[in-house]
Amino acid sequence: MTCRVLVFGYTGATKPAMRHLLQRLVAAQALPLALCFATIALAESDHAAWVRAAVDSLPCFVEDRGDARKDGQLAAIAAAVADVSRDAPRPPREWAALLLTVGYHESTFSLRIHRGECKPHECDRGRARSAWQLHKNLFTEPVWEQLHGLENTAVQVRAASDALRRAYFTCSRSGVPWLQATLNGYAGRRCSSQWPGLDQRTATFSRLQRTATPRKAETSELSPADKSSRLALASQAFQDARLTQLFAERRELGLGRTAPLQVVEAFGEWGVSPQRRELTVQ
Repeated sequence: MTCRVLVFGYTGATKPAMRHLLQRLVAAQALPLALCFATIALAESDHAAWVRAAVDSLPCFVEDRGDARKDGQLAAIAAAVADVSRDAPRPPREWAALLLTVGYHESTFSLRIHRGECKPHECDRGRARSAWQLHKNLFTEPVWEQLHGLENTAVQVRAASDALRRAYFTCSRSGVPWLQATLNGYAGRRCSSQWPGLDQRTATFSRLQRTATPRKAETSELSPADKSSRLALASQAFQDARLTQLFAERRELGLGRTAPLQVVEAFGEWGVSPQRRELTVQ
């Protein structure tokens, strides 16, 4: 299994499961797989950048053009969608495109609807909330009061993702293509239904999937805090892998469980050449 498979071959395993798998792999062969941790950390940043590019590719609702709050709203939506799509039953980009497709066709990501300021005939005559037009039921009741307002965007995206997840698994054995079946399930229709809105949503999903990944020059213009965060993730990944190798070497030499003092020495040997480390162990 290669690092590329771990990063780009993701098919819906949860973060804890992937983390456990990587820990097992690193314990067996630390140095060749050390890059996996750093690559995955950077891949998550690339995914967030792609989601933001996909959001920006959607036409802006006419009422929101020129509104200073629009960029903040789209940034909040992109960040929340990027987060929940990493733990989805489909690959992250597909699930992110699905969430954006549904939200856009339900509300055009209107700032007014997002804030809960629906006109009398909108939002299913006041029965639906959020950009994803969620109705009150057993699943949404606990967060019903948070299903409007820009400050609750993350809660709304999570609720929409959970609803789509239920629709996905409900229709997973219907024999209908997953996208069509999931959209139908979310709309409360039969998994194999055909309706005009379905074609429009499918077209939007396909267009979002074709969104190009932002070029490095575009993604490199980060704030100092963002850059520091990425470097910290990569550095921690390499350090975790290196320490795993040190402990594995001690086990191979039959030295048994590491004593507290030896643990301190292992940390202190960070950056010491392999030859000097071997002499120290002997």
